[in-house]
Amino acid sequence: AMKDFGENLGIAFQIRDDLLDMLGVEKTTGKPLGNDIRENKVTLPLLYALKQAERREARRIIRLMKRKDKGDLGQIIEFVQVHGGVNYAMQIADDFSSRALRTLERYPDSEYKHSLVALVNFITTRES
Repeated sequence: AMKDFGENLGIAFQIRDDLLDMLGVEKTTGKPLGNDIRENKVTLPLLYALKQAERREARRIIRLMKRKDKGDLGQIIEFVQVHGGVNYAMQIADDFSSRALRTLERYPDSEYKHSLVALVNFITTRES
């Protein structure tokens, strides 16, 4: 059960991290926004948006990513938002967080269980 908890929490964390890379506030996150995009990392929100878009528009976004021009970052983030990538990734992250919480249901209440629940809640709502 703890293995399942860790896997589900880890996936939720990574998706949330990908969203923060795109939507966070640089002062809060402590890292430059759009770093994943500049490094050509295809994250879940971007992948979903690319699949939803028309082929021509998806190719245009991929070309913008390859250019690595900081000025294109806003267009890429807007593309991901318009094509539902952010909302989809949030839903998936919430689903994995819920799975992690469900694995804890088998354990009796304790300070340890409460700490793990708090960790899941922190990861789900974190802004940095």
